[in-house]
Amino acid sequence: MDLVDIDRRDDRIAVVTLQRPERRNALSMTMVSEIKAAFASLHRDRAVDTVVLTGAGKGFCAGADLSFEPDPAPDSEGRGPVGLVYRSQEHLAEMILAVHECDKPIVAAVHGAAVGGGLALALACDLRVATTTARFGAAFITVGLSSCDVGVSYFLPRLIGPTRAAEMMLTGRHVSGTEADAFGLLNRLVDDEAALLPTALELATQ
Repeated sequence: MDLVDIDRRDDRIAVVTLQRPERRNALSMTMVSEIKAAFASLHRDRAVDTVVLTGAGKGFCAGADLSFEPDPAPDSEGRGPVGLVYRSQEHLAEMILAVHECDKPIVAAVHGAAVGGGLALALACDLRVATTTARFGAAFITVGLSSCDVGVSYFLPRLIGPTRAAEMMLTGRHVSGTEADAFGLLNRLVDDEAALLPTALELATQ
């Protein structure tokens, strides 16, 4: 896989790293396919006990790639514009389900942006570690979409309560790692980005 790296470590932890740093790990349809394949393989891997999900470069995941590069979702050939968008949404939803339904506990290690589909990825994990300067946002409404997309409206109220979730979903406001921790979204908060992966790995080991 070119856009997703799986490092199966000797301590039975697999570190999954999104590898599109030049786009802040924005989700192309090819990357979505690779994330689905990665978590399908980990679901079956009896040599792995826990998983850490993180992003290369300056951010966790900036959401869906809105550059509209020619990268259609699988099984979208011959569909009209509406069918193409619908299949893309299905493809993204299948990615979130692949993460959430993986039978290994998953720790999200978040730095930089985790917005839109990136927020959904972090929410689909079982545990979350983030830096104080991380940014979480349900950005869908800022591009004219609802936050029902890709599981955010399911996970977010369950994790931080309906009042705060409604504010994030209806305003598109980003919250820092510090504020997300105060909301109860995080299991660990770190000041230094260098401490992020070690802290996530320590939690995965526990």
